[in-house]
Amino acid sequence: MIARPIFEVKNKLTQFLRMIENGETDGVEITRHGKVVAVLGKKAEFKPEEKPDPFMLAYRNFRKNLAAEGGLTDSEWKEYFDIPRAKSKLRHPEDFE
Repeated sequence: MIARPIFEVKNKLTQFLRMIENGETDGVEITRHGKVVAVLGKKAEFKPEEKPDPFMLAYRNFRKNLAAEGGLTDSEWKEYFDIPRAKSKLRHPEDFE
Protein backbone atom coordinates (compact mmCIF):
# COMPACT_ATOMS: atom_id res chain seq x y z
CA MET A 1 0.00 0.00 0.00
CA ILE A 2 1.33 3.40 -0.91
CA ALA A 3 0.60 6.72 0.77
CA ARG A 4 0.03 9.88 -1.24
CA PRO A 5 -1.24 13.39 -0.40
CA ILE A 6 -4.75 14.40 -1.43
CA PHE A 7 -3.67 16.82 -4.19
CA GLU A 8 -1.59 14.12 -5.92
CA VAL A 9 -4.41 11.55 -5.74
CA LYS A 10 -6.85 14.13 -7.11
CA ASN A 11 -4.57 14.96 -10.04
CA LYS A 12 -3.63 11.33 -10.84
CA LEU A 13 -6.76 9.42 -9.81
CA THR A 14 -7.04 7.34 -12.99
CA GLN A 15 -3.36 6.37 -12.77
CA PHE A 16 -3.80 5.13 -9.18
CA LEU A 17 -6.97 3.24 -10.12
CA ARG A 18 -5.12 1.48 -12.96
CA MET A 19 -2.31 0.55 -10.57
CA ILE A 20 -4.84 -1.03 -8.20
CA GLU A 21 -6.66 -2.84 -11.06
CA ASN A 22 -3.39 -4.23 -12.44
CA GLY A 23 -2.27 -5.43 -9.01
CA GLU A 24 0.75 -3.13 -8.84
CA THR A 25 -0.37 -1.98 -5.39
CA ASP A 26 -2.89 -3.13 -2.79
CA GLY A 27 -4.25 0.38 -2.44
CA VAL A 28 -3.53 4.03 -1.87
CA GLU A 29 -3.64 5.71 1.53
CA ILE A 30 -4.76 9.29 1.00
CA THR A 31 -3.09 11.66 3.44
CA ARG A 32 -3.61 15.22 4.64
CA HIS A 33 -0.67 16.80 6.46
CA GLY A 34 0.91 13.35 6.78
CA LYS A 35 -2.12 11.69 8.42
CA VAL A 36 -4.18 9.05 6.62
CA VAL A 37 -7.74 10.28 6.01
CA ALA A 38 -8.98 7.70 3.47
CA VAL A 39 -7.98 4.55 1.61
CA LEU A 40 -8.47 3.80 -2.07
CA GLY A 41 -8.56 0.11 -2.91
CA LYS A 42 -10.47 -2.82 -4.39
CA LYS A 43 -14.02 -3.19 -3.09
CA ALA A 44 -13.63 -6.93 -2.40
CA GLU A 45 -10.87 -6.22 0.14
CA PHE A 46 -12.93 -3.85 2.28
CA LYS A 47 -15.53 -4.97 4.80
CA PRO A 48 -17.92 -2.55 6.45
CA GLU A 49 -17.24 -1.90 10.08
CA GLU A 50 -19.52 -4.02 12.22
CA LYS A 51 -21.12 -1.95 14.92
CA PRO A 52 -22.55 -3.81 17.90
CA ASP A 53 -26.26 -3.52 18.52
CA PRO A 54 -26.74 -1.08 21.47
CA PHE A 55 -29.69 -3.10 22.81
CA MET A 56 -27.65 -6.33 22.87
CA LEU A 57 -24.75 -4.56 24.60
CA ALA A 58 -27.12 -3.27 27.30
CA TYR A 59 -28.76 -6.70 27.61
CA ARG A 60 -25.42 -8.50 28.05
CA ASN A 61 -24.27 -5.88 30.57
CA PHE A 62 -27.54 -6.26 32.50
CA ARG A 63 -27.17 -10.05 32.63
CA LYS A 64 -23.51 -9.78 33.68
CA ASN A 65 -24.37 -7.35 36.49
CA LEU A 66 -27.29 -9.49 37.61
CA ALA A 67 -25.07 -12.60 37.70
CA ALA A 68 -22.40 -10.70 39.66
CA GLU A 69 -24.98 -9.87 42.32
CA GLY A 70 -25.84 -13.55 42.72
CA GLY A 71 -28.85 -13.25 40.46
CA LEU A 72 -30.43 -15.80 38.19
CA THR A 73 -28.60 -18.81 36.79
CA ASP A 74 -28.82 -19.50 33.06
CA SER A 75 -31.56 -22.10 33.55
CA GLU A 76 -33.56 -19.76 35.82
CA TRP A 77 -33.07 -16.94 33.33
CA LYS A 78 -34.36 -19.09 30.49
CA GLU A 79 -37.31 -20.30 32.55
CA TYR A 80 -38.30 -16.80 33.61
CA PHE A 81 -37.59 -14.66 30.53
CA ASP A 82 -37.69 -16.98 27.53
CA ILE A 83 -41.21 -18.34 28.04
CA PRO A 84 -43.67 -17.73 25.21
CA ARG A 85 -46.04 -14.87 25.88
CA ALA A 86 -49.81 -15.21 25.54
CA LYS A 87 -51.50 -13.11 22.88
CA SER A 88 -52.97 -9.88 24.14
CA LYS A 89 -56.74 -9.67 24.32
CA LEU A 90 -56.62 -5.93 23.71
CA ARG A 91 -58.29 -4.73 20.56
CA HIS A 92 -56.71 -2.60 17.89
CA PRO A 93 -57.88 1.05 17.78
CA GLU A 94 -59.14 0.55 14.21
CA ASP A 95 -61.66 -1.99 15.56
CA PHE A 96 -63.58 0.84 17.22
CA GLU A 97 -64.11 2.95 14.09
